[in-house]
Amino acid sequence: MTAGGRGAAVAARLLEIAGPDLYRRNAFRITGLPTDASNRAVREHRQRVLPKLAVGAPVEAGGTLPLPVPATPDQIRSAFDELGDAQRRIVEELLWFWDTPNADCSCIRSLHQDHDAAVRAHTLALDRELDGRSSSQQEQTACDELWEAAARRWTALLRRAALWDHIRHRIRALDDRRLDESAIDGLRDGLPRALVTPVVDLAARASDPARLAAHAARWGVGQHVVDDLLTEAAAPLLEKVKAATTRAGRQLDAGHPLDAAADLRHTAIPALARLEGLAPQERHRRTATASQRVAVVFNNCATALIGQPGTATTAEIRSLLDAAHGLVVEVTTRRTIETNRAGLDGARPAPPGQSRATGGAADTLGVPATEEYQPLGSAGRRRLIGMVSMIGLGFLLIFPGLVFYLFGAVAGIVACVIWAFFQYLFIQATIDVLRR
Repeated sequence: MTAGGRGAAVAARLLEIAGPDLYRRNAFRITGLPTDASNRAVREHRQRVLPKLAVGAPVEAGGTLPLPVPATPDQIRSAFDELGDAQRRIVEELLWFWDTPNADCSCIRSLHQDHDAAVRAHTLALDRELDGRSSSQQEQTACDELWEAAARRWTALLRRAALWDHIRHRIRALDDRRLDESAIDGLRDGLPRALVTPVVDLAARASDPARLAAHAARWGVGQHVVDDLLTEAAAPLLEKVKAATTRAGRQLDAGHPLDAAADLRHTAIPALARLEGLAPQERHRRTATASQRVAVVFNNCATALIGQPGTATTAEIRSLLDAAHGLVVEVTTRRTIETNRAGLDGARPAPPGQSRATGGAADTLGVPATEEYQPLGSAGRRRLIGMVSMIGLGFLLIFPGLVFYLFGAVAGIVACVIWAFFQYLFIQATIDVLRR
């Protein structure tokens, strides 16, 4: 394996274990061994522990910050395997305590203390979140303080060259041909993402992700790293909103606007609320796009109901337009919704004898002949298609002439037919997009 390959393997391992159980899976935490334990010490400890596991005897891990729940026999065996692989062990060392009694490196002790303080705060924050101890206000405050300390301390450490000098010393001490200087590059590249991934994963699982997403943003690891992680975590919610709007669109086309709106309220709205907490639309374009799509469908449900007198009450239709207005992003769409809402407020009640909405509501909407309500996308559609057609016609007149001039009559006729065909496809595609 090349030097670059070794570094890539170490980085891949670091990202593989990145998650809320980042420290709970740490081999040193599980076995209770110090990070500078010699290979011989690891083997001897393994020889003492594994026979106990074989007969079901309890094993006390000891060490710093024991696990909240004792490790299983399989986890203990796996931990010893990790320590027997130098590429995996160096990752475990990076993420556990360095200030050991027998440390033989040349680091100033404050480096080890600062590193261990960062590890401790991060470990305790994750333990509290995983144990559900952030539910009460008091516990949440304590947990928030740990998150802030972890972000502050790790951010400061990442700026210190001495951090990597210690890893360089440990690579030499392990003296394994599978490790070389490229491992430092791999760890340096992967560590920022690995440190932020746990809090982002927890935020993605939370019913209200805003608090944990805000903690993710405090890590000084590069805003692009945090935004990329939040975008990845938001992907399932974005897909959920997209599926809901597609399904509602089909219901609307089938003439069931109330069912479409109910589906959006039940599925898309909660997903959008979580999206806003996880990946706010002012920084994440895809969240804004999702919100815009839902707003459009809500508006179109309202206009469909306006076109079906007696199907819904004025209050029901207004609630749909209000929902659309609360979610809309684009200015032109907002104006269309406001126009529809203003027209609704000026609409006349249905005349006597007109069909009523189910439930006997007295304010069933009648649509005045003078009012114009348009689904989003219809305003300006004819102008846009006309403009596209004129441009296409211009090219249709110029392009074949050039081909006639350069290549002859037959080529010109073929060019004319091909260009007309593509112009037709373009106009159809434009209409389809505007109908969505």
